[in-house]
Amino acid sequence: MCALLLVQMSGCPGSGKSTLAREIGRRTDAAVLDHDVIKSVLLRSGVDWEMAGPTAYRVLRALGQSLLRQGQSVILDSPCYYQELLDAGLQMAADAGACYRYVECVLEDVAELSRRLQSRTALPSQRPDIGIAPAGFVGTEVVSGAELFQEWMRGMKRPAHPYLRVDTALPLADCLSEVFTFLQDCNRRP
Repeated sequence: MCALLLVQMSGCPGSGKSTLAREIGRRTDAAVLDHDVIKSVLLRSGVDWEMAGPTAYRVLRALGQSLLRQGQSVILDSPCYYQELLDAGLQMAADAGACYRYVECVLEDVAELSRRLQSRTALPSQRPDIGIAPAGFVGTEVVSGAELFQEWMRGMKRPAHPYLRVDTALPLADCLSEVFTFLQDCNRRP
């Protein structure tokens, strides 16, 4: 595996991104940068909902760039709903000479997604369940529940080069095995 690594996580809320990101980080000594932690701090600090999301992404990128420049591998723990975020991850890795890998967490079982969301302690930026918007959300959603998650899965931004889709309905050990097999050839650039 390459000495410097940038792993860009992707997937819907409840799909297992953070669980998988933390385990990858622990086993590779990579820093895990969690978008929800940053956005929630901003919300708790009085930043309004409309500004908290974009600002959190800017902070995520700045921290990631700084850590990569210091020679620290990074895992970006965030859904990849925006092309700008995908492009930023690719550019950060290229600028730092880091190996870039994209890992999408997929869970098709909506009941399991709901169970996972309900069982965690939701941060201010996170949904407590599929059909319930985050506590600080301002606005209206046109679709809700399972339809919303299907829409998000269809709209996920993915790189043009090969990436890994992990079925997180499988045991964590199996998911990690897939990820580390994918990361083994990290000396090959996309």
